[in-house]
Amino acid sequence: MHSGRTDNRHHLLRRARAAAAALAVLACGTLLASPSPARADGITVTPTTALLYTFTQFSVSGAVNLSGPSDGFVQVTFDGANLGSFPNDLDNGTFNLTFTLPLHDVDGQPVIPGCGPHTVTVTTEVDGGTGSVVGTAVINIGCARIAVSPNVVGNQQLPATFQVTPQNFPSPDGFTLTVDGTPQAFTTTAGGGLDFTSSPSCGTHQVTLSQTFNEQVISATAQITVLCPQITLTPAAVPLASQPARHGAGDRRPVPSQPAGHDLAERRERGLDRDR
Repeated sequence: MHSGRTDNRHHLLRRARAAAAALAVLACGTLLASPSPARADGITVTPTTALLYTFTQFSVSGAVNLSGPSDGFVQVTFDGANLGSFPNDLDNGTFNLTFTLPLHDVDGQPVIPGCGPHTVTVTTEVDGGTGSVVGTAVINIGCARIAVSPNVVGNQQLPATFQVTPQNFPSPDGFTLTVDGTPQAFTTTAGGGLDFTSSPSCGTHQVTLSQTFNEQVISATAQITVLCPQITLTPAAVPLASQPARHGAGDRRPVPSQPAGHDLAERRERGLDRDR
């Protein structure tokens, strides 16, 4: 990876540019020779797409517009992290840099790419500070993922055959397939899919596809759901006060809908009150 600039290098480049300008101008200020044609700003980053597991370096090239202010250095950032300042060609403004992972910013902090897009930005330096933007580019980092089809089945369809489609794995083979952690036998299709037959229980289950690459385990997961018939009882519970009263033989407790005095009067009329 390239190292950052030094103050001495900056000083020498400034002097070189000043000397070149002096040779191009007469004492009276008349221009003897035109400067190099201005170049359009812009950068090229290679690669623009990569897998996280095989992404080891990237290059940045482009040209600074010499008609604009510049110290002769460009600053490169990765997702906003400053990777350092590097000299551009004083004659045509070009630069060609290569960065090797692992990345670190100018403070020595790690810069760790993850899955998804990452923005590389190049700016000019003016008096040791940030000048104009030369250009930006995006590197898309892919990570392993899978799709399972079908992902929803009814239990009346079991056993069912499911197909797992892997994407962004570094190798097309060497897979291990599990459902809820239990290994599954599978067959490989011509298109690279993996077919397995299973009878999962009702509910949601996790399908995991993994492989070992460069001594690291790379895996991706997806879910399948098995639907089972269900009924719903409404209401699910009835308050006790709403239930009808039950009376058996010899049960002389008053019926909730009748006052207690009514039961006593009935007993007197039948001659059941033995206390009188």
